[in-house]
Amino acid sequence: MILKSGAMVAACRAFVVRPNCFASNINTEQLRTQLDQLHAEAETARSKVNSARLRLLRLSEAAEKLKRQAAISVHNGKENDARDLLFQKKKVMQAMEKSKNRIELLDELSAKLNEVG
Repeated sequence: MILKSGAMVAACRAFVVRPNCFASNINTEQLRTQLDQLHAEAETARSKVNSARLRLLRLSEAAEKLKRQAAISVHNGKENDARDLLFQKKKVMQAMEKSKNRIELLDELSAKLNEVG
């Protein structure tokens, strides 16, 4: 009788261990999938940062060009044109500020995603 109950306990233990192993494999696969997704998100964030940096560079060049054109307009006595150009420059500078903030946020996101992965 003790043997039978001992055999039953061993059979139950064997049954219990296998589903845990199977669940472990599923969890491992889920974790790998999530890790792959994190790596993809980090790559996307890095790509967006690079695009934002290029945009910032273009905006900076545009601001300098507008500044030079405004100076030429003032020199030529076209103050109204110079005002319009400086107003455009102000808008470009605001866009640059937004772009800088976006770069900082994307850099932080990328760093955190790399930290996890």
